[in-house]
Amino acid sequence: MSTEAQHVIAYSAFTDRAEALAMARSAVQKQLAAGADIREVTSVRPAEGGVEERTEYIVALQTATPMIEALKAHVVSEHSQKLPVFVVVPILTGHDKFLAWIDDYVNEGATAGGVGRNGSLNL
Repeated sequence: MSTEAQHVIAYSAFTDRAEALAMARSAVQKQLAAGADIREVTSVRPAEGGVEERTEYIVALQTATPMIEALKAHVVSEHSQKLPVFVVVPILTGHDKFLAWIDDYVNEGATAGGVGRNGSLNL
């Protein structure tokens, strides 16, 4: 197992499910990410006069390390919040065919101007 991550999961949070879905779709369509998962969570944050709980939608975007900066720029520029969450977690190991699929999808987008083959995942 390499300690240098070639793949990552980038996380962002949204208060609106439709916005989360739109971000996931646009990142995949632009081939900045090979896939995205959306999860509804309860978020606890500081607020004026105390602490608040609210429903948020976490988008987990799977991509290759060279795409991080382009993905970050896309998420930050398209996000409705002034200070959007964008954090990246390295994938140190995983299913080799899945990780190769990520590479094929996002690298093809980077070299072909966003036009991919079929993009389907057949493991």
